[in-house]
Amino acid sequence: MKLNKWLLMALAGVVFTTSCEKDDPDNVNKVDISGKNNQEVMMIQPWAFYSYSQTMNNQTVDAMDDCQKDEVFVFKANNVCDVRTNAMKCYEGEPETFETAWSMPSPTGDIVNFLGFDFILKTKTNTSVVFEREWENRTGEWVYEKLELRASK
Repeated sequence: MKLNKWLLMALAGVVFTTSCEKDDPDNVNKVDISGKNNQEVMMIQPWAFYSYSQTMNNQTVDAMDDCQKDEVFVFKANNVCDVRTNAMKCYEGEPETFETAWSMPSPTGDIVNFLGFDFILKTKTNTSVVFEREWENRTGEWVYEKLELRASK
């Protein structure tokens, strides 16, 4: 009888632990990126817009439009990126999904052409990728941009 009681308690513990892992939102998009090159990391899962800022003259501003905050990007082979616009549209008649181009000159390099610009892939984890770029505007001021995508749920 004691053995059955301990067996049932152990089984309940396993079931409880397993069910908690499934409900943990931080565990939803945990993928293993070890051994993956930068291009494979980009294509391993959907990525959602998280933040986009511009810094000029030591002043940083949030440069992401509200309508972009729910967009999800699926980077695919053959330089195709599917964009899911979801609920918030940037213009009337914007489709639910559309394709755009993306590319990397080298799968192991850190240059990513995305949204029509060359970004440098600065950091990558299994839940976040951060891009940066600098450019000179028409008035000769340098603009520093930072774009972060997070694993989409």
